[in-house]
Amino acid sequence: VHIYQDPSGKIWSMNDGTSGVDTINSSCSAAGVGSVTIIQDGAKGATDPASVIKNLCIGKGHHKAIFTSSPKRAFISNISDSSISVVDNEPTSGTYLTVISTISLGAGAGPHGFSYSSMSGKVYISAQTAGTIIAVSASSLTTETISTTKSGPSVVSPNGQYIAIPGKDTTTDSNHLIGKITILNATTHSFSTMSIMDVSPDHMMFSSDGKRLYVISAQAGTGNQLTNLKQNVLLVYDSSNLPNLTLLTEVKTGD
Repeated sequence: VHIYQDPSGKIWSMNDGTSGVDTINSSCSAAGVGSVTIIQDGAKGATDPASVIKNLCIGKGHHKAIFTSSPKRAFISNISDSSISVVDNEPTSGTYLTVISTISLGAGAGPHGFSYSSMSGKVYISAQTAGTIIAVSASSLTTETISTTKSGPSVVSPNGQYIAIPGKDTTTDSNHLIGKITILNATTHSFSTMSIMDVSPDHMMFSSDGKRLYVISAQAGTGNQLTNLKQNVLLVYDSSNLPNLTLLTEVKTGD
């Protein structure tokens, strides 16, 4: 489902699956095992348009990935077994492109999406099922759990200081879904959460200067919640004074 390019240009294909059958890498054909394929990008000067560098066995289920700069590592989430596979991505290392650690997040974590702050040196994992954010040191791999509203994939501000986290409340009001945007300080891990009626925040993006935060509304909720939900808007916030957000406009989009 997902494909990524790391800072050096390599392509990482996330091979989702839970059946234990992997036709790319037979060594991963076992129950509870998934894989990732790492590909050389031909545009970087390879004689072949693209060539497989390596296949790695990782945890099972849907995967997302993020890359850290210090140290150079790839963090890959395994949603079905609530774990994170950590891959060494430093070319001069003796363990280059091998899984150096598997971090168990505990039953029911449901990791789904990351952000990385170069300021704090930590990866922030959206444990979507549990409704928490798990901060992992990119170097020591120590973890810290931060309780937030049930969350989706987060995004980091350009300066690395703040993490914006989408969420939603579907239990308080049977007629209206209450969207949530949490702004987490990456250095202190303090956070504040704002509510948005009838919007289910999903993927978000900061402008390159950090002065705008763009938020799309996804389908969520049931019954009257779904009927009243705004499914055709992109919200534009002034994010120049984080952790404060000020709504500037709603841009109409397709449903």
